[in-house]
Amino acid sequence: MRPRHDPWSWRPWYAKPQFYIPIAIALIVIATATVYFAIVAAQLKARAAMFDLSKLEQMESASVILDREGKIFGQIYVENRETIPYDQLPPNLINAVVAVEDAKFYRHHGYDLFGIVRATLKNLVSARVRQGASTITQQLARNSFALKERTFRRKLLEIFLAQRIEDRFGKQKIIELYLNRIYLGDSTERKRQRAVISGNMRTKCR
Repeated sequence: MRPRHDPWSWRPWYAKPQFYIPIAIALIVIATATVYFAIVAAQLKARAAMFDLSKLEQMESASVILDREGKIFGQIYVENRETIPYDQLPPNLINAVVAVEDAKFYRHHGYDLFGIVRATLKNLVSARVRQGASTITQQLARNSFALKERTFRRKLLEIFLAQRIEDRFGKQKIIELYLNRIYLGDSTERKRQRAVISGNMRTKCR
């Protein structure tokens, strides 16, 4: 009985199904993922364009109650904040906040791609979220518009919104808004952050 002839035996290794079928499947998966990402990105970019950026400059202030004689009787407020202009903010505070929160603040346009990749790899290795890689502009966008979900879609929306903020405001205005709206808040996280930054400022002054 003659041995059965294998029609693939004469072909080079790269032309055999064992080689090109997995590659074809991988290419299909990559193409599908790329199309899906493009669709999601377009949707989120359109959504980011709908946010009213003028609200970033609107700080919560007190409602003043006057008596019958026109004198101040009291105030009603949830948060009563007075905005501090950029030129009145201590330079050491600005430098310390940038050093702790976003060292590349003056070099990026709203997001730090390398920082995002680095944080993603660290989170994958540790199997939990250890770093967020959010820039100061992203933090301003997230906290000003209550983007609290810990999802990929929220992160991408945050990036598009941060780009819009960078297009509209200069770096000085962004740091002013960040310090007034977020850093000077009263949450536990902000108090912890201020303690870290205060330590950083004392170290620099030595």
